Amino acid sequence: MSDTDRHPFLSGLSKHRGAQPTCVVIFGASGDLAARKLLPALYNLAVDSLLPADFHLIGFGRKPIPSSDVAASRLRCPTPTVIRSSLA
Repeated sequence: MSDTDRHPFLSGLSKHRGAQPTCVVIFGASGDLAARKLLPALYNLAVDSLLPADFHLIGFGRKPIPSSDVAASRLRCPTPTVIRSSLA
């Protein structure tokens, strides 16, 4: 399909259908839902290489979490059975 055959609203847009840069914002990142469900789900997507290459995660919470404690406490799943190793 040539550029002249494309819909007029699509003129100037890329034909590439790859994933765009993505930013996910979690409100309540210091809470229970984020620790039990959201972060393990994002971890599983990352392990399976299903997140875009240019993926960013921003978390806001009511309780302050020092950056040194983020990897140690929030990214650790309280129930290890929730995290799987692969899609197999």
